[in-house]
Order: sequence, then C-alpha cells, then structure tokens
Amino acid sequence: MKKSVFVLGTVHDGHGKYPGYTYWHLIKILAAYGPDLVCIEVGPRRFMAGDFRCDSAEKWGIGLGWAWNRGVPVAPVDGDGKVNPPEDAQAALAFEASDEGRRILADLERRCSEIIEEAGGFEPLVNTYDAANSQKTCEVFRATHELVESTVGHIANGAITGYWAARNQGMAAKTVQAMDYHEASRAIVLVGCEHKYALDDLLGERYHLTVLQLEDFLAHPITLTDQERDSFHRGDHPLFYPSDLMYIHTKVHGGEPYSYMQTLPPNPDSLNLSGVMEKIERHLSDTPGDPDVLYYRGMYRYLTKDYSQAIEDFSAVADDCTRRVGGLIPLWELATLRKGQMLDLLGEREAALSAYQKVAREGTGHLKDIVSSFLKEPFTRPLPGPR
Repeated sequence: MKKSVFVLGTVHDGHGKYPGYTYWHLIKILAAYGPDLVCIEVGPRRFMAGDFRCDSAEKWGIGLGWAWNRGVPVAPVDGDGKVNPPEDAQAALAFEASDEGRRILADLERRCSEIIEEAGGFEPLVNTYDAANSQKTCEVFRATHELVESTVGHIANGAITGYWAARNQGMAAKTVQAMDYHEASRAIVLVGCEHKYALDDLLGERYHLTVLQLEDFLAHPITLTDQERDSFHRGDHPLFYPSDLMYIHTKVHGGEPYSYMQTLPPNPDSLNLSGVMEKIERHLSDTPGDPDVLYYRGMYRYLTKDYSQAIEDFSAVADDCTRRVGGLIPLWELATLRKGQMLDLLGEREAALSAYQKVAREGTGHLKDIVSSFLKEPFTRPLPGPR
C-alpha cells in the first residue's frame, strides 16, 4: 500500500489569537486524519534535550501531547542549526553590510511585501485553518521564496538563501526516514505554513508519497462547540502537555509561551492567578524539582509579594545549566535575572548587582539590554497585593 502524508501548515505562536485557527482546530484535524506517526518541526538535539517545550505550543502542546496520549510515535524532523563554511558566511555578512547589499535587500523586502499585500495581506492567509493550508497560501509563499532565491541566491554560494532549501529538503528526508523506521503508512507533519508548499513538492515528487490535503479527509468543515469557543476567548487552551505549563503561563503572563522571556507580566493588576498554585503543587508532587515549574512558582510568589520564597525557587532553577527557553536562552540566565529583581525589591542591592553581573559576565548576551538597565538602576516595579 502506498504511504500517505499530510503536511499541516501551522502558525507559530498564532493559534492563541486567531479564532479561525485555534488549538482546537489542530486537535480536530489530527483526529480526523488519524496519523500513525506525528512529525514536528524540531531538531533532533533539541527534541532529545527537551528544550523546545516553550517554543511554539503546537509542537509540544498539541503534536507531542496528542501523539503520546495515544501511543503514536513522534519524530523530530527539523535541522539542528544553520551551518555555512566560514568564508561563505563572511561573504554573506559583507554583502549585507554593504550599501549595495542593503539597497538590494530593502528592495527585496518591499517586493515580497507587495506579493503578500496583493494576496490580501498576511493575516487573511493564515488566520483560518483552511486558509493556512490552502493552495493560494502555498503559492504566495512559494512566490516570495522564489523571488528571494532569484535575487540573492547566487551570493556567497547561496549562504543567504541556501539554508531554506536545505532545511526543507532535510525535513522531507527525515520524515521519510521516520516513516520507514516506525513502519508508518499515514504520517502528519506539523510545520510552519511557509514550509508547506516545499514539503508537499518534495514528499510527492522526490519521494513518491501520496500527499494529501484537507479536503481528502475532512468530510465536513470544522466547527467548534460553544464551550470550545468560550474557552478560546477566555485564553484557556486545550494543550495536553502534562505539566500544565500553558495554563500556568496564561495565568501568570496572560499570553503565549513565546512571551516566557518577558521582563515582567504586562498587566499584573489584572492577572487572575486562581488555580495556578494548585497546578504547580500537583505537578511538583509528581516530578519534584522540575525547573520549568519551579520557575513559574517563583513568578507566582513574585506576583504575590513573597519575594524571599521566590528567590529560593529562582536559585534552584539557576543551578540547572542544561535547560533552554525556545532553544536560545539558558533558563539559568532568566532565573538569575529574576533572582536579582527579587533582591532589589527586598532592598538587597549588592546581592542583586551580583546576580545581574553574573548574567552579564557568563550569559549568552540575549538578556544584555535588560541586565544593563538593572545594573544602572534598581528594579522597583510596583506590584499588586497578595491574591
């Protein structure tokens, strides 16, 4: 029997803001398709390290959870990073820094924007489940990427554009390898919708799989129940991740997982923390010392002005040097920054400076601007009263 695959175009970090393409829609598509293998846009190293869990919730929250709850295997099919020969990377940087290069790239950005605007704008292309997976959206993204390739693809042996093609080719190859390894005949690939046209082409034309589209297995349009629609508007999402990180994050930050690195919750006075500590305690009873959950317990204690206890949580997280947020920021850096903020609030300025200096001295630089501001002036943000 010929193997089939469906490439599900997702909107990274967008399913919490588009009522026409929510996490519920992803679940219903998975259920309607019934895959025997779920492939996700994560590199193998990140997947094995588990450091992608706060990066685009459709990966860890829906794809991973849906599969694991049903005994369906999961395969990471993305690459583990961009690699160019040093001379090509240097040539690309020199081009981008030159006056001519900046002019060409600015013109290229304008022309790509025009293609998207002629199609009605970016949001209409992705704000419903069927639009994001439509032939029209695929062709718009194909046109922009082909324009980029034809304009600057010849520079530095393709160092500017080559990664896009290589990455898609790698995802297609890893999908086929995973299907062979797991003896799967009906795979689904969850990727950003800009990749869909390329993977559809590669999986069908190069690997001769049967590439399916929504209309091939969705008998009826997807509709949400009143309860599902209501939960979307409340900001409650049906994520399956067992630590309840999405629920806790929504309560603490009022947003999506990508805002994990926010300096502070944007509107602390309006946050509803009900149920947060209960979920934190339940999860820590099952997996004591989980760094992600300890970090959020520290944030909860910060919001309730329990600064000393928050310092204990952030200190415990700061001892874990393996975890990363979104594959970029080591969690210890973020926790150490928070520890410094708590010390400032307690009036322990010298200890706070020591924490900030540690991040500045030993960190990756991702928090450089934030740390610099606290080295200059103590953190004194007013906070809401205890909940």
